[in-house]
Amino acid sequence: MKNALIAIGVQNDYSPGGAYPLEGAADAAAEIVVAVRQAYKEGWRSCFAAQASPISG
Repeated sequence: MKNALIAIGVQNDYSPGGAYPLEGAADAAAEIVVAVRQAYKEGWRSCFAAQASPISG
């Protein structure tokens, strides 16, 4: 069986300094980095999907 890491909806808008910052977003991003590094070390396939928001001003 092959393993894969799928990260969906990781967006800068919800990070500190983003348009809609959420509490805990920086911690969640750090955990995603740990998971990606581990998946890479173990040879897992990775897929990332995010929706880009238009810049409003």
